[in-house]
Amino acid sequence: MSRFALATILAATLAPVLSASDNATLVLQQVTVRDPMVNNIVAGSILKPEGWKFSGGVKWHPNSYHQADFEAVINNPNTHEQLEFLPITYCAHFRNPVMPIPRLSNYQGQIVLEPMAPQKLVTEFTLPGFRKISPQSVKHFDMPELARLCQMKAGGGKWKASRTRVTYTKNGAALEEDFYVACFYYDEVSLGVNNATATFWGVGLAFALRADQGQLDEATPRMLAMVHSLKGNAEHMKQVLYVRSLFSKRMYDQIGDAKTISDQISANNDHAIKLMREARATQDAAYTRTSRNFSDYIRGTQEYTADGFSYSLPSGYQQAWVNTNGTVILSNQAGFDPNTTNSGTWSELKQAR
Repeated sequence: MSRFALATILAATLAPVLSASDNATLVLQQVTVRDPMVNNIVAGSILKPEGWKFSGGVKWHPNSYHQADFEAVINNPNTHEQLEFLPITYCAHFRNPVMPIPRLSNYQGQIVLEPMAPQKLVTEFTLPGFRKISPQSVKHFDMPELARLCQMKAGGGKWKASRTRVTYTKNGAALEEDFYVACFYYDEVSLGVNNATATFWGVGLAFALRADQGQLDEATPRMLAMVHSLKGNAEHMKQVLYVRSLFSKRMYDQIGDAKTISDQISANNDHAIKLMREARATQDAAYTRTSRNFSDYIRGTQEYTADGFSYSLPSGYQQAWVNTNGTVILSNQAGFDPNTTNSGTWSELKQAR
């Protein structure tokens, strides 16, 4: 489950001061995500504000290398606030191939597409194709901190990251939305025949935050707290990686059976295949990193700890409590104690210094 362990941060281009909601209390409920394709085992969990709606979960892509991903929408039914985890993908681009490989076709589970910057992917693919949005304004913000962190934690390749803010109207409502995208790129490599080359790259991280126009900056800490709370189950990840290994074996076997493609790669087989495997292996490693990696960079959040666990929650609250089922309550009420007002057993979280 790739996105149950995100490594993402916010660049300094975000709004100057992000504060908590004016509400005296904020309740964050734990959603347990199960995977029906893997004996309905727990794939992971995420916190969401009480009353918000959760839809989606583990989505399998049997013809894609990554095989499975977390694709979900969490939204406030009373406003237009929404967090959406967008699809990821692996891509490959070829120059002078021995046989035609059409653009946007599937090559060994990778989309055939020339390398693009994250912001270009948003404007050329996500907005018109995935979202069907015609934005009224588009602003791009580079996120070098996010790119450096991905480079450090994922290893291999080079990373670029950006935040793209768009404004648009939907069903008469004026909205704004931030798309956070990080992509990895590997150097072009010769395939050893016909001056053919290959470049491997892809989308390693993609999610979006939406709110009514003028409200997104204030809503960002609440939604980023949800992103940070995403946690995965190691056993589920093992199952996904096992299926991925079977897919990879099938793809390599097909290369051996397809003489034309095999001949194309054989002249430089060791080098080309090694790079392909390294590109995938480093991404697999990236998927096991913990969400804690980005918390220090999120403005408008506060770190809490309890019983060896850490929580990154919206700031501006004096107290934070957690109960045995993972629900979190944040409060500004003097003397507030959920053990006297709520069911269950609650433990107070301590602010990390």
